[in-house]
Amino acid sequence: MGKQLIRVGIVMMFLAVTAVFNLSDNVYAKEQLEQVYINSPIIQTYITGENEKDSTEIEPNLTFDGDEIKYNSDIHFFDSKKDGGTEYIYAIEISQYVTKKQRKVIAQTLKKQIDSLQSEDAVKIYGFGDKFAAKPGIEIGVNASNDQKKQAKTKVDVLLKQKEKTSHLWNAVVNVTNIINAEGNSPRRRVVVCVTGGNYKKSTSDNDENTARQQMKEMSKNAAFYMVQLKTKSKVDGSEASAFQDNGGIKLSEKSGISLKKCFEQLNLWWKKTMVATFQASDSTVFDKSGEITLTLNGKAICENQKIAQAYNWQENTTQPTVEKLVKETDNSLSFIYSEPMKGAEVIKNYTVTRSDNQKVEIESLKYDVKTYKCVLTFAQNLFTDDYKVAISNVTDVDHSPHTVTPTELSAHIDGVSESTYSVLQFLKTFWWAILIGTIIIILLVAYFVIKSHGGIVEQASGKMGFGNATTVTVGISTPKTKKIMLLMTDSYGKQKEIVCNIDSSIFVGRDKMCQIHTDDDKMSRQHFAIESTQLGFYIMDLDTLNGTTVNGVRLTERQLLKEGDVITAGREKFEFSIYKESEKRDLE
Repeated sequence: MGKQLIRVGIVMMFLAVTAVFNLSDNVYAKEQLEQVYINSPIIQTYITGENEKDSTEIEPNLTFDGDEIKYNSDIHFFDSKKDGGTEYIYAIEISQYVTKKQRKVIAQTLKKQIDSLQSEDAVKIYGFGDKFAAKPGIEIGVNASNDQKKQAKTKVDVLLKQKEKTSHLWNAVVNVTNIINAEGNSPRRRVVVCVTGGNYKKSTSDNDENTARQQMKEMSKNAAFYMVQLKTKSKVDGSEASAFQDNGGIKLSEKSGISLKKCFEQLNLWWKKTMVATFQASDSTVFDKSGEITLTLNGKAICENQKIAQAYNWQENTTQPTVEKLVKETDNSLSFIYSEPMKGAEVIKNYTVTRSDNQKVEIESLKYDVKTYKCVLTFAQNLFTDDYKVAISNVTDVDHSPHTVTPTELSAHIDGVSESTYSVLQFLKTFWWAILIGTIIIILLVAYFVIKSHGGIVEQASGKMGFGNATTVTVGISTPKTKKIMLLMTDSYGKQKEIVCNIDSSIFVGRDKMCQIHTDDDKMSRQHFAIESTQLGFYIMDLDTLNGTTVNGVRLTERQLLKEGDVITAGREKFEFSIYKESEKRDLE
């Protein structure tokens, strides 16, 4: 007898453990995406589950067809007042297979639901058996009075006293989806609960099951479908639940050994723990089509590649897109920034660039950043100092009702290089070898005649001054058009020398003996930097050197006006700039 009791105890424990596992599998489901409400570019998601964490600890991520949608830092547990309430739709089986006990629990649940309605909530209750909407249908709108709630609870009792011969579940689902579609894409949360043992009646006139499944799928995430499966004497396989689980809801089954009351309690617990996460797309057309949505919480997939139907709701964009900040990006490029994503911004032919004389500037390439909305136009040649205009056409925002950009034309004065200097530099870069050969020949000829005229003794040529064994400078003869500057040069050994230069248009400094000032410093380029005389003063520019040129310790990136006392560094040499005054005496030895 004792052994039999032990065996019975073991069996009971096994059954208890099995019930717990069934409870876990059928009731306590993982978090999942319940609904999606799209009012493009705003996407609001409803997430159900057993989440006990503070919503501030949760990091959601949403993608649409692989493109990440911006999270707007608003995630919280669902609140009727804040989030516009919930519309509850119940489809209750009232066939002969639903027991008196089950009807009592259902009635208590519905009445409790009615009493707990917030002012923003609404509820619809329908019965079905052979036919849908067995009388009376019960509907309670928002801001329902206590009298309306009392009348509704009376109708619940009347509804659940009715007994239909059988149950036509798919017909009921078709009718419910028709009701929802007639209401449109409501901004309120909407849940559908079918309380049924399954579908017992097979339709011969139409394919209601296929129609129901298709309509549930087409509704996508506009409503979530939940199923509370009753334990009845009818012989059904329960496969109906898949249609509900595939469309945002879950299946709670009395057949798994859980009481019907517990199923309803768990359903309400899920709804209370629903979270709302709001996202904002970069433009309102992202969801103007069907696509695949993926939602993760803290890196954990809640849904992956779920199909979302085309969104028919969007917010009208009244903001005019703008463009600003036409600036020099590099020596041969201009940039500007749009205020929002633009369509056509990446097309070269939508831009025309002209100079002050209306001469067009050829655009070689274009780069448009879809994240920063920055547009960079790169040209075939370097920019000259001039006024530039960029005309924009066929560029609009990506809204449902596109707006053109304003202004349609940008203008700015750009400091570049002078055309004459640029021509010289280009000539030097192209024909440097010929110039070098010619220079060598001239030097050899000059040396020959100097040596010959001085009896083989080499003297410093007239008009030249030496700086150690490293530097020479052409003094030249002043003319009314020339201007004099003085450079106090300090070499790598700390030795200083004053160099006075006559500048007509510009002078060059570097290792090449063609330069007016040249040095054998191997850290300097052949043509390292140039100083240009203008009406405004003297400008310095680096000649695209490897080691660069600095003024007062700051590396040159563009043409710069020199000031009295500026220190120029090139290679190992330093040059202190000043304008030469005739009254001052200089050591020109």
